[in-house]
Amino acid sequence: YVLCGDYDPAKSDSRRISLTTLLEQIQRCPGQLKLVLLDSGRIRSDVRLGMATNEFPQFLQNMELQDPHLWILNSNSMGEVSGLYHPERGSIFLHFVTQGLRGQADGYGDGNKKDEKVDLKELWEYVRDHVSSWAETASAGDQSQKPMLLRGDGKIACRQCGAGQRGTQRDADGGH
Repeated sequence: YVLCGDYDPAKSDSRRISLTTLLEQIQRCPGQLKLVLLDSGRIRSDVRLGMATNEFPQFLQNMELQDPHLWILNSNSMGEVSGLYHPERGSIFLHFVTQGLRGQADGYGDGNKKDEKVDLKELWEYVRDHVSSWAETASAGDQSQKPMLLRGDGKIACRQCGAGQRGTQRDADGGH
């Protein structure tokens, strides 16, 4: 499930939606580029939710999607927690996504040129690099946070998501 910020586990089915249902609805949209941003690392575990550990990143990787136009940018990889950014009362992931979309990602990364547009490759590289760097610095190297970019046809579009994953970084290049 995707939980809203004001989700109350004491109220069943209150303020939550099945991720499968949400993604099925998005897949039916005719867009050529559909980007879903998920900040799934804010809860490490919660017994009230029946969650001993947050396995959401693994769940995402195992989903059977069939839409090459759908991209999912998740805040963290398995076993990681999203860092908090106190000035904005949100996560560091949200902070860098916002900054990237406001133009900071324009031209970011190898081979990218400033053109007053932020494409998926630029946003991905900007968010990935800045979130990872922030998490390492803020924790003095004790914690990591590596966002994941997944494509809706089942390919994982990043090299930093762990060994043995399908897909390559070039998958993100074709999606902008």
